[in-house]
Amino acid sequence: MAPRDQTRGLSIARVVESTLPVFLRGGSPGERRETARRIHDRGALRRGPLLHIDCGTASGVERLFDHRRLDRPVADESWELPYVWACGGTLYLERVERVPADLQRPLNELIRTRRFVPSGDRREIEGTFRLISSASRDLVGEVGAGRFREDLLYRLHVLLVDVPPVA
Repeated sequence: MAPRDQTRGLSIARVVESTLPVFLRGGSPGERRETARRIHDRGALRRGPLLHIDCGTASGVERLFDHRRLDRPVADESWELPYVWACGGTLYLERVERVPADLQRPLNELIRTRRFVPSGDRREIEGTFRLISSASRDLVGEVGAGRFREDLLYRLHVLLVDVPPVA
């Protein structure tokens, strides 16, 4: 069963104050990144960080679950996971259709519960964040082909925003 079809997405103004997951469709990757930034900058969690993860790269989404692979851009030891960076801020997952199959279930649980236990650790981390995601392929088609979890699709497709191309 596919998510309800919204032929017209919502405007940025209608989603900024919500903390529900936002899915960006259309536009180029750069236009989607700029739209994610605008939503973050105007949103309820704008005082927190904006963390962009490109799920199509080797180090992409795995950084959320394996603290041993983390390249710390900040010298603050209390910020030991990218997930923590997004607590109280915005997590933007680009090319989410490229999340490996074995990480789709943990990602779904992270979105559902706002908690997780990082690989190699025993303590559970909980946080508040806004999730924005986008894909370079049709996620409904990816579900139909068996490459993407349907329950994860539903978690991502809560508020749909159409990204207009730059004229």
